Amino acid sequence: MNREVLTYWATTTNFIGFLLLPRFRAYLGASKPTLVVVFDVESVGRRVIRETIGEVADILYLTDVPAAERADVLRRADVIFAQHTAKDLTTDELSLIRRVRLLQFYTAGVDFIPLQALPAECPIATNGGAFAEPMAEHALAMTLAAAKRLFIEHHHLAHGAFHQFTPNRMLGGRVCGIFGFGGVGVATARLMRAMGMTIYAINRRGYSTAPTTPQTRPHNIRFGVN
Repeated sequence: MNREVLTYWATTTNFIGFLLLPRFRAYLGASKPTLVVVFDVESVGRRVIRETIGEVADILYLTDVPAAERADVLRRADVIFAQHTAKDLTTDELSLIRRVRLLQFYTAGVDFIPLQALPAECPIATNGGAFAEPMAEHALAMTLAAAKRLFIEHHHLAHGAFHQFTPNRMLGGRVCGIFGFGGVGVATARLMRAMGMTIYAINRRGYSTAPTTPQTRPHNIRFGVN
């Protein structure tokens, strides 16, 4: 990343809190803020956005706007809701959003976004914690596949060898170590705990409200468990 980015870890519902901030309302005066959604959203998604935002802001969808009017809509935007700015907006359009008060991404991670191409003045928020549950289920599925030798034994079975008595590993009674105890880590711990595992977690703060055995910071890591 070649630029300094002010990142707020937020969920989409934090739009409302941001739009109601006294400083933001004072900046706008009596006018209602404009939220511009710059990626294609189907009818169900649009209903969710409207229910979330309510009447706090006017909502415009850039994909509904004729090409000749896109620049004007982007200039009017107070908040932009984006999925992938490199695909949602052209290079010329990126220069039009430098005055927006918030650029909110739909995804939890933005490592695939060329952030250096965005105006430096743009406050950026990611959707931290989104998709934590499906990602946790994926982590559990991959852990079970490894512990039960799923891919190895599937390969053998495809070639006619059924290793019925080959030992595999139980998860229950074992230790699950989680490096990074944010939304995905906490959701993963919940599933692993249900499998009977003891949870060891490491995060930057060294503590969490989610139940684990010990919690520590990276610089305090000790290898081995007493």
